[in-house]
Order: sequence, then structure tokens, then C-alpha cells
Amino acid sequence: MESDSSLSRPANVTTSIDKAFEVCEVLSGQPRGVSLSDLARTLRQPPSTVHRLLNVLKKRGYVRQEEDT
Repeated sequence: MESDSSLSRPANVTTSIDKAFEVCEVLSGQPRGVSLSDLARTLRQPPSTVHRLLNVLKKRGYVRQEEDT
């Protein structure tokens, strides 16, 4: 896949897909799960952002939520 320089973005810009992968990477190291607040703190993201990402990942089957939480 070739890169189009007109579409490049600054290195310090984090996209939603970057954030979603970060969520998956952190969760993959937590087999027993992690709370939203702990996940947000680890990722240094607002809980609302992490919640939104988790909802998309859950809808697509990449993460699951314990029934009692």
C-alpha cells in the first residue's frame, strides 16, 4: 500500500483506530478484565472516550463484558 503525502498526518495525532488498538492491547494483558476507570487511567484517556471505544469493540465481538458488571 502506497502512502499519499497529501494524506499524511502529524506523528503526534492519535486516531480512533489507534485508540481502539491500544484498548485491545491493554485488555489482552488482563485476562481477568479491568474496570473502565482503571482502563481509562492506564490509557490516559477520558472514561467517556474509552466507554465509546469499548461499545464499538463489544458490538463487533472484539471484547466482552461480564454479565454482572
